[in-house]
Amino acid sequence: MRTVFRFAQPGYLFLLLLLPLAYLIFLYGTRRGSSRLKAWIVLGLRLLLLALVTLSLAQPLLTVPVPEQTVVFVVDRSASLLPVQQDAGIAFLRSALQKRKAADRAGLITFGAVPQVDLTPAAEWQWPVFPAEPPGDLTNIEASLKLAFASLPPEGGRRIVLISDGAENAGQVGEIIPKLRAENVPVDVYPLPRPATSEALIEHLALPRRSKKGEPFLLQVVCHSTGEAAGELLLYLNERLVATQPVTLQPGTNLFLFTQTLPAAGVYRYRAELAVAPDTLPANNQAGGVMVVPGDKPVLLVGESTPASRHFVVRLAEEGFTIIQQPARLFPQDLKALTAYSAIILNDLPWSALTPNQIELLHTYVHNLGGGLIVLSGKNSAEAETGRTSPLAALLPVHSQLEQRVLFPSLSLLILLDTSGSMDQVQYEGGFSKLRLAKEATIAALQLLVEEERLGVLAFDAQPRWVVTLQNVDDPERIIRRLAPLQTGGSTNLYAALEEAYRSMLKEESAIRHILILSDGISDPGDFETLAKAIAASGITISTVGIGQDADRELLTNLAAWGRGRAFYTEDFNTIPQIFIAETSRVLRGAVDERPFRPQLAAGNGLWTATRWTEPPELTGFVRTTPRRTAEVFLRAPDYSPVLAGWRFGLGRTVSFLSDLGENWAREWLAWPGYGEFWRQVINWVIPAEPYTLLQPQVSIADGRGLLHADALDPEGNFVNYLQVKATITTPRGETQTITLPQTGPGEYRTSFPLTATGEYLVAITWQQQGSATEEGPVLTGFSVPYSPEYRYRRTVDGHRLLAELAAATGGRILSSPEEVFTGRPEVATKERRTGHQLLPWIFLLFLFELALRFLPVHLFRPLAAALRIFRTTMANRFRAAWQKVATNRNRASGW
Repeated sequence: MRTVFRFAQPGYLFLLLLLPLAYLIFLYGTRRGSSRLKAWIVLGLRLLLLALVTLSLAQPLLTVPVPEQTVVFVVDRSASLLPVQQDAGIAFLRSALQKRKAADRAGLITFGAVPQVDLTPAAEWQWPVFPAEPPGDLTNIEASLKLAFASLPPEGGRRIVLISDGAENAGQVGEIIPKLRAENVPVDVYPLPRPATSEALIEHLALPRRSKKGEPFLLQVVCHSTGEAAGELLLYLNERLVATQPVTLQPGTNLFLFTQTLPAAGVYRYRAELAVAPDTLPANNQAGGVMVVPGDKPVLLVGESTPASRHFVVRLAEEGFTIIQQPARLFPQDLKALTAYSAIILNDLPWSALTPNQIELLHTYVHNLGGGLIVLSGKNSAEAETGRTSPLAALLPVHSQLEQRVLFPSLSLLILLDTSGSMDQVQYEGGFSKLRLAKEATIAALQLLVEEERLGVLAFDAQPRWVVTLQNVDDPERIIRRLAPLQTGGSTNLYAALEEAYRSMLKEESAIRHILILSDGISDPGDFETLAKAIAASGITISTVGIGQDADRELLTNLAAWGRGRAFYTEDFNTIPQIFIAETSRVLRGAVDERPFRPQLAAGNGLWTATRWTEPPELTGFVRTTPRRTAEVFLRAPDYSPVLAGWRFGLGRTVSFLSDLGENWAREWLAWPGYGEFWRQVINWVIPAEPYTLLQPQVSIADGRGLLHADALDPEGNFVNYLQVKATITTPRGETQTITLPQTGPGEYRTSFPLTATGEYLVAITWQQQGSATEEGPVLTGFSVPYSPEYRYRRTVDGHRLLAELAAATGGRILSSPEEVFTGRPEVATKERRTGHQLLPWIFLLFLFELALRFLPVHLFRPLAAALRIFRTTMANRFRAAWQKVATNRNRASGW
């Protein structure tokens, strides 16, 4: 191909037609008396400048051939390739590189599930060390071509050579073809032929859509073989061998049946394994399936066996439950084992008894699969985990005080500040007054609270006055601003301030209500004992902080004792903030309360009806916590702390009982006639409802994706339309995905989703009827992806057809020998260069030269003009002499 010169904007060339007009203008504008030679030179320069500017605007382009090229080799290293195929690809690559020219550049990308750059394009080639394992158990040609395209230079000869069998099972190679065509990057392909080997595999294990416990059903195993093979087919149930069948495979599809019966409700995992010879790939010789059998499933009680726990098992058996008790060391290790139970009860179990993986399984079991969880927080677990945060906390309907009560106003703290005249006293060591340090102490206590907790500040001298009324601490800056103008003055009347505090705290409904008094003097008299004991009887505690030598330490100590709080005394004013921090932290801290009380039925709860409820006996202790905002409290203590609370967590429900089964605090409950009924209703509340036949789900696999299909039929068999159907999918890796099933037909809801791993998938389906605010379900189903699509049998011709279509769509070739890679190219690459910018320096220099000529004196041009006249005369004389000589010779030749 020859060099081609053209203009990118040829329309600007029409400006050259204005040059004659410019010539006339320059001539007309030439001044008389000026040098004629100077005028001609200036005119020539200006015309040349205009011509160069016009050419620059037209953007001249120079297209030149580029003999060298860049080739990126994309080599398939997926797991399904046989060693002989991989060796053939490497041999082709090695031979092709030996034929390249010195200027050619070559790069290398290997791929499986993901591509990786082994060598960037370069003229100097260093043979790479190929990894022993392929990069993933998939074949993603699309991703490898995208990476190869990104590795190519922006111009010149560019080409991709794909060495593969074309068995794509991830990505869509058609997505990259338009980009390759638009950038004129052809893809040459070298199809790797599959050798004639025997291959046998299990394509599918089919289970019925539904089965009842004790009802026989047929299990189908679909096998495929490329030739005759003999051996046996093994069937496992929950990894236990249950059936063996001798088989003889014929070329093509083979179907085998097993008759099975499941005696109880639960989730069951089947796995079929094929052991035949001859065979090539063992990875595809198994398939699995998950079967959910509806019905009553047992309840798992986790904890050590005690007389109280055995009593619980017996009483619940009378209520129709099957309770299986196991110690924590035998807790299920996988999700399939957990789904065999309708609910899990953790009996006074420290969370450290479970591994992090088991706690994560509990989370998935409840949140994604709709399981039930009951946690009993007795004395043993509370003492074992004091000061520690439980990883189970996210599942429970209550907040531990150790976790700072994130979502509920668990504390109302009212600070009574003495602002009498003596509070203006300054201590020499610190230089701060008592009142200033009291303000700092209040701010320090404020910073320990969360926004839903409540704080009030009541100042007092001769009379109480509100500085900050009891309010949520959602705006700490506002509270701090209210403290700033607080001043000292007056006498001390603590009794009136305590009365006002009592009236205000009675209106609070927080679980913990605490009054913190700071005073440094002797108060006016009053019946403090009667008032303090009345406050304590209302569930409100009082603590006192006495400062200074003149403080009435006896009164302040008695107030704390009558108010069931603590008394502090200090002569070091600087310790006031630390005392406030310590006392606030103490009342925030979760505590075991071992005062006897009778639980009260919370009004409006959805667990018991009035006709079914009898008053329970006393509890001698419980763990004080705070209910979450969306939790439902069923039983509460006199101070409004929850004793029994529940909530919905994802698709499931959890319950916290803040006492025990009767080992320590609930011993009187063991003889209570309503004991069995009480726990029956609690367990029924968390157990998922029996799968309603409104939805009948089914899952299948096609083209590497999961297909979820659900039919909605009412009891009469009529289609149910306009449902809002959702599915929560739990992958073998424990990841979750929630998808919506749109309606695709009468009573039919379908969707698809990607399969990200091999193993068992569990699906929980819920639905919501039109106009209803309640979500129903879940219905459980499951399926198994036994091995990667990489190991599924595909005819080699299918992959070769994909490679041929790729080459044809991008202008590439189907290579038959390595010599064709760097030779026999159908076209020569070119490179386009813009040259318009190269004219700009000349334009600038000519402009400066023309500008200088215009200001040169005329007499400087006279010698040049004389020399030009002599040169013109000499040349004219020589021309005349030469012409005369030519004429004379012509006359002589003609005979004149």
